[in-house]
Amino acid sequence: MKYLSITERLKIIADSIPKHEDLREYLELQSKILHAQKNHYTQSNDDAKTSWVDQLPLNLLEQKSLKNKKPIIHYLNLSLFNEGSLLSIFRKSIHLFISMDPAKKGLETLINNIDDGKISFMKLMDAALSDDITPIIKYAKKFKIEPDFLLFLINISLQPFIEEISKKVSSSFYDKWWRVPCPICGKVPSISRIRNRKRYLLCNFCGAEYPSDYFICVNCENKEPNSLNYMNIEGKPEFQIDFCTKCNHYLKVIIEKKLKEPIPRCIEDILTLNLDIEALNAGLIRND
Repeated sequence: MKYLSITERLKIIADSIPKHEDLREYLELQSKILHAQKNHYTQSNDDAKTSWVDQLPLNLLEQKSLKNKKPIIHYLNLSLFNEGSLLSIFRKSIHLFISMDPAKKGLETLINNIDDGKISFMKLMDAALSDDITPIIKYAKKFKIEPDFLLFLINISLQPFIEEISKKVSSSFYDKWWRVPCPICGKVPSISRIRNRKRYLLCNFCGAEYPSDYFICVNCENKEPNSLNYMNIEGKPEFQIDFCTKCNHYLKVIIEKKLKEPIPRCIEDILTLNLDIEALNAGLIRND
């Protein structure tokens, strides 16, 4: 599994836009988000000789995670993160979305309250890290922001840090995980790749790619073959949609050996939006 640098990702997106005009809006947004995160990625992933992850006892974290069957994120302390970097990305993300929709006044009020010390920015980060959305819902309501959108902005800030961990852990850790939620951040995947007759789940958040059983629902973890099904896509043999008849959730599948041209690792979720449309039209539910 190869992790792409920020420069490589931005180039891939720029090269993809002319080929996928119908997806221009989504690709351009992804590019703008990467630019908001760029300074951190550049300093920690591309150029720096060492990063904060190099100071973590990754071997111990891997062992804890495998032993307790909990993703590594459960063993991270907020004090490990650089508040200045987190706040910088958060601020740029807020300004990005305000520039796209000036009506989002609540975002500006929120960042002003953080700057004035009326709201603890790190408590918001800690809420997302510990999967406690209560404070996020509280402030979303106060500033008239959709809770899911506020969580999205917070996750944009955390993403480069968590991705560093997914990049640095051992390949054997991924091979031993063999569970549905992402072994790094715990998020449930919405897309997978079939390669060399093996299924790999992909995490859209931290970039982890890890092996999985063919016959398991990524939402409810149902393993009964007679309640696990799939949809073929007309004229697109390189794709299918796996779904569970028990919980009605689906997983997008890329069959690599049937691809006419490679789908870049960083934008496969965007380039397969047509599969989401097919699935939603069939009454299925996406994992998010």
